[in-house]
Amino acid sequence: MDSESDANMSSVGEESDHDGFETNVGKGMEMSNEVDVLKDGSLIKKIITPGSGWEKPKQHYELSLHLTGKHNDIPFDTTTTATPDTTTATPDNKPRTYTLGAKTLCKGVEETLKTMKKGEHARVVIPPQHAFGEAGWAEKGVPGGASVEYELELVSWMKVEDVRKDGGILVKTIRDGPEYVKPRDGDAVFLRYRGTVEEGDVTRAFA
Repeated sequence: MDSESDANMSSVGEESDHDGFETNVGKGMEMSNEVDVLKDGSLIKKIITPGSGWEKPKQHYELSLHLTGKHNDIPFDTTTTATPDTTTATPDNKPRTYTLGAKTLCKGVEETLKTMKKGEHARVVIPPQHAFGEAGWAEKGVPGGASVEYELELVSWMKVEDVRKDGGILVKTIRDGPEYVKPRDGDAVFLRYRGTVEEGDVTRAFA
């Protein structure tokens, strides 16, 4: 009797653990595919394809991305040959370049991009307060007070660092160096440089 009881209890325990594991994994997967962008439930990003690495873009970064904006399932802005039935980017289409923080995209898109990794493909429904507000975007057919849906694919980015944190000096990384070590005050450095000066409509180079 004791052996049978132990076996039955063990069997019940195994089933319970197994069910719990499946439930937790299921919830974990669902949660991992959704991101509360603004931490208030108003802007939820759904990840279609995860990105790579751990880095995410910051203010002033130059982003290369595909996007499709929709209102009532009708695209009003797209970098792809999307139809109302599909918004998948094709290799023949060129991504657009945007500067993060330049406010050329609505707030909901910019805030979502800050949470994305390289190569990530995501979808987000943006309420009017984070989209085009009460004014809407009439020339694109988006009425005032409308929610919109964006599908975003972050192809790549170019790092731009605000050195003085006031927008006065922006340093663009064209190619990353092999190490994370940076020179300190007093270090001797060897470099090549090329500068340009804008004088009206003329740009002059110096080196």
